[in-house]
Amino acid sequence: MNGNRLNDFTRDSSVNGAGADLGTIAGEATWGKIGVGGSVTMNDTTTLYGEASYRSAFSGGSDNNGLALTTGLRMQW
Repeated sequence: MNGNRLNDFTRDSSVNGAGADLGTIAGEATWGKIGVGGSVTMNDTTTLYGEASYRSAFSGGSDNNGLALTTGLRMQW
């Protein structure tokens, strides 16, 4: 289990493509992130792992948030 506090010092970001302004994304100054993960050893050479995390801006009324899931199979030989 983990938790993080993140700070974005750049704030707003703009997107340009082929010289055209495609918009501005309002940045959030401070974010929080929590997650949990683990692994299971299948045998001497194979491990299955996974992690899930959720992040959200601390700013009031913001709908900027995200969910991340990571899974994998690690094999050694």
